[in-house]
Amino acid sequence: MKTFILDTNVILDNPESLFQFPHSHVILPFIVLKELDAKKTRSDYIGRNARHANRLLEMLRSKGSLQRGVTHDDCLFQVLDTAKIAGANNDELILNLAKKLIASQGSSDKLVLITNDISLRLLGDAQGVPCEPLDDMTCATIDDWLQTEVIPDGIINALHMKGELPVADVFDDYVPVANTCFILRGQDGSSTLARYHKSKGTLKIVPDAKDVWGIKPKNKEQQFAFDVLFDDKIKLVVLIGCAGTGKTLLGTAAGIASTIGRRGRKGHATGSTSYKKFLITRPIVPVGNDLGYLPGTFEEKMGPWIAPIYDNLDVMFTSKPAKHALAGYLDDGIIEVEAVTYIRGRSIQNSFFIIDEAQNLTLDELKTIVTRAGHGTKIVLTGDIEQIDNKRMNEYSNGLLTLVDRFFDEDICAVVKLEKSERSRLAELSAKLL
Repeated sequence: MKTFILDTNVILDNPESLFQFPHSHVILPFIVLKELDAKKTRSDYIGRNARHANRLLEMLRSKGSLQRGVTHDDCLFQVLDTAKIAGANNDELILNLAKKLIASQGSSDKLVLITNDISLRLLGDAQGVPCEPLDDMTCATIDDWLQTEVIPDGIINALHMKGELPVADVFDDYVPVANTCFILRGQDGSSTLARYHKSKGTLKIVPDAKDVWGIKPKNKEQQFAFDVLFDDKIKLVVLIGCAGTGKTLLGTAAGIASTIGRRGRKGHATGSTSYKKFLITRPIVPVGNDLGYLPGTFEEKMGPWIAPIYDNLDVMFTSKPAKHALAGYLDDGIIEVEAVTYIRGRSIQNSFFIIDEAQNLTLDELKTIVTRAGHGTKIVLTGDIEQIDNKRMNEYSNGLLTLVDRFFDEDICAVVKLEKSERSRLAELSAKLL
């Protein structure tokens, strides 16, 4: 059984990290509990996570003595006293505890100090204590859903001829994550895009996406996005990417087409649809300082918050007749734009439902929203984890990534990471350099 010592910053970043080390001995130094107690009264995400961690530890304590060790889900959880260990500060206490345990075990092969503190990792490495950050220990990452593989030319030809193949005929002893998107390259330079369908156990060619309300994929990731957005068997789609990658625009185009039909030659909707309503919402989280309460009616107050959504609708409804039609859809409730604040208690049936800027939501908030989905509803979450405006969260503790981890390998969930910014050269460079 491997031993993991958790630093305070790991738990404050993600309290659920306590349970990310299966079949192991998880140790919390006593000084970590004291640091959690000192942070619990804060009003930001650090205080919230400290309180959540205390509740998790109380749940473990109810099963036995944490001093002697508590078994939970094949893991042994234990709090070790640091009172008799020398150290000038808390980091030294944790490091010296790790060194003491290594000495008692006679080897450092079975012990790892988990900390997101780079300085502590450097100090640990210099003193023979194995150290790793939390993000390197998690089981699921966004990149798990996008793979590039080189396969024999004959398999690519067979895929093009048949449209799909059993995954066992393509890969030896490899079972992908559900809805993994593949860039398959042949040895002759040929390539194709395919997606793994877990329910059938097959790889299926991703078709060339057609123009949808003037929006057409500009790169392979956007083509993957359209493929899962128009697959009604997938009930939860997560689109993650930096500014300008087309997350909201692609989702909005797919939602409009799936609700009122595709645009015909004269700009009118045409064709069959899968949903009765298109609903799009976003959290009310300001960038920078909050301006406070806004004057006016409810619609006037909501204007600044939902303006970015209307920007995307304007891209598709460009002509005067189209804008008039959009106003009619809004008045009839077929297209609905609102703030996420008023979503609790609703039951949303037969709808294409987009939650924009989902990186600003906690896991509890996302749970409240996603559980609104009724029969026949598809939910699309879009977000950029590098642009979190909610002061209660950071890149480790935001609800969007936690949701991705929890839905790992579920066949009704698809995750697409959009890499390239298509908004402008300036937007692309800003996302990389700033």
